[in-house]
Amino acid sequence: MAARPPPAYWPILPPRETTGGVLKKVARILLTVIALLLILLFLISLPLGFQLFLGTPPGRELMARYIKRLYFFLLALPVEVSVSLPVVDVLLALMAIFASCFLAAAIQAGGIHKAVLNSVDRPLLKNMRNFLFAMPFVATATLVGTMLLIWLVEVLGLQVTPTFEVRDWLELLFEASYAAVIEELGVRLLGIGLPLAIAAALKTEEKKWLAFLKGLLCPPALGRQVRRALRPLTWFLVIATSLLFGFLHLMGWTIGKVPVATAAGLVLGICFVSYGLHASILIHWFMNYHIQILGVWVYVTDDPGVAAVCNLVFMLEMAVGVLSLIMFLVQGLRLLLRRLKMREEAMKPAIAIPSAWYGRI
Repeated sequence: MAARPPPAYWPILPPRETTGGVLKKVARILLTVIALLLILLFLISLPLGFQLFLGTPPGRELMARYIKRLYFFLLALPVEVSVSLPVVDVLLALMAIFASCFLAAAIQAGGIHKAVLNSVDRPLLKNMRNFLFAMPFVATATLVGTMLLIWLVEVLGLQVTPTFEVRDWLELLFEASYAAVIEELGVRLLGIGLPLAIAAALKTEEKKWLAFLKGLLCPPALGRQVRRALRPLTWFLVIATSLLFGFLHLMGWTIGKVPVATAAGLVLGICFVSYGLHASILIHWFMNYHIQILGVWVYVTDDPGVAAVCNLVFMLEMAVGVLSLIMFLVQGLRLLLRRLKMREEAMKPAIAIPSAWYGRI
């Protein structure tokens, strides 16, 4: 029988871990491995895009063209500008923006390395303060939620189909990548960031220009008191821009796309106010670029091996998305119950202390 340490040493000995504690750590390790694997797949899809656009005959043909008109969004107002730009230059600019967003996500909240190193001992939601760590779960949950909503909308009799003709899949991928940036700048940045920036500059006691930039580009960087004061405005802007984003998709899609895009816009808006502009761009990039590039890769190469790899990646991301969606729903329900309990506790009448006890307290 093992010797038991003297009582004097008991306070400094580490507590024994329960079975539940061990299982929790194992689950956190698995979630961290999943997050790192998906982050690697996300990053691989960037050079894969270069290969498809610059290293294949259809891609080189597309890159040799010139863009005559660029469109932008000023909230609900589409604006076209006459230009003469090589497609390859616009592609390089888009890739630079996406890479910058990944860098911003990686260094947020102490860095991705901190989230990974602390992933075993900290709850998942705390590690998700770093958006690059959170992105695999948020993005895949958005994918699964979007597909479920499309299924539901079509069951109700509304079609979710494009009204434009798809002539070339690489061209569609390029246009979708452009839309991921332009729509975030025109809807989230102008519709949420700009009003928050103005309101933050008016309410803050720090430097006005600094508060303006924080509200414009990264609202969570604002002080806690300012964020609390702006909370009603923030939620109003998130909901309003989500509805706007949904109805903007009537330009090019059937009516069934409106509720689907509205729900996606709600996720993008929450990402913007929770993490910053880089987060909403990356989630939009995931839906418009990363998912589509798998199909484009199969289309361009017409290789059964490539098709098998892409199907495997898609199935993995769908599985993680189902897990993530369940996890977010459970966490949301727990948070709701906790807040209801706190509200009930706050509404209970205070217990009166008899005056005869005052001298004993």
